[in-house]
Amino acid sequence: MRIRFNGRAASLVVSAAMVVTACPSAATPAPTAAPSAKATTAASVAPTAAPLPGSKKFTVAFTSRGISSVAMMEAIDVLNKAGYTIDTPEIAQSNLIVEGIVNGQFQVTSGTTLSFLVAAQKNGPIRTIGNRLNNEWTLTGISSIQKCDDTNGKIWAHHTESAVSTAMARIWLKNNCAATTKPQEVYIQGSDVRAAALKAGQIDIAELELGDAYNTTAGANASKFRIVANFSADLPNLKPSMIAANTDWLSKNPGDVLALLTEITKQNRKINADTTGAYLKSLAQKWVPKAIDANTIDTVAKAYVEKKLFPSDGGAATTDIEYTIKFFTDGGSLDKGLTVQQASDLTFLNTVLKALGPA
Repeated sequence: MRIRFNGRAASLVVSAAMVVTACPSAATPAPTAAPSAKATTAASVAPTAAPLPGSKKFTVAFTSRGISSVAMMEAIDVLNKAGYTIDTPEIAQSNLIVEGIVNGQFQVTSGTTLSFLVAAQKNGPIRTIGNRLNNEWTLTGISSIQKCDDTNGKIWAHHTESAVSTAMARIWLKNNCAATTKPQEVYIQGSDVRAAALKAGQIDIAELELGDAYNTTAGANASKFRIVANFSADLPNLKPSMIAANTDWLSKNPGDVLALLTEITKQNRKINADTTGAYLKSLAQKWVPKAIDANTIDTVAKAYVEKKLFPSDGGAATTDIEYTIKFFTDGGSLDKGLTVQQASDLTFLNTVLKALGPA
């Protein structure tokens, strides 16, 4: 079924970014021809006199970049200046990134936890190794949406079918709305683009990153839009933005894995050490200048720091992964049976945290 828009949905803001279609709720499967995963072991990263092996050349693929990506981008920049060659392509569709990890085209990615879990459950060579950011997601909409059932008939924008934010939103709708509540679902890739569409009157509600939610509901817009649900408060143990990697690359390049996770953790701690938010603001201005609003960036940066969204402790313990698997399984986005061991390898992160010491 195609959803027809009235005149308010016809502007150029989203004409190149929106795919309008009826939205099935099945999770995107991993490629059926995926090679089997190779287990990595603690021995592979045990301290030795000689440097651990690593090519110092790999690819970290991103979906749409926002403030949540800046610590990782700065960490990669530090490594590149130290002699690494790390490419950072940006690909909007998370399922394509996961296929690239499975097929060895990319080595590392982040931010699409549900897709990682689906691929790992199908024995794809992908494992969660860390956490880029704690749960920052919100549902932000027009002010008339006060409760879940108010979304009936409203235009609701998601990132993509396989996006973790889409799954969270659908589970929220399932748990909080009457069965008769049926919003019109569309796809707009990029939180910042969805925010622009919301402010332009093209959509009524969308999943927005915290920074975009603040920008949308601030100042003159405070009476027009509101945060309908705050997943960072409601689901703090859910990890939608984990870091994942190809298992073959992990086993052959433990030195690179440790270097990357070390620099990310250092950047996270540096962000959190500056309680004014000034350091985070500087990273946002450096890496995602188009994604920030000069009028709100100080407030946004301080909010990220106060909420400790950048994890100083790695943000990916076994209990976190268990909770995340259970959340998506209970919500019907993930088949039953996936174990923490199938989904993750926290050996590298634990080695980094031991070396760095407490935050």
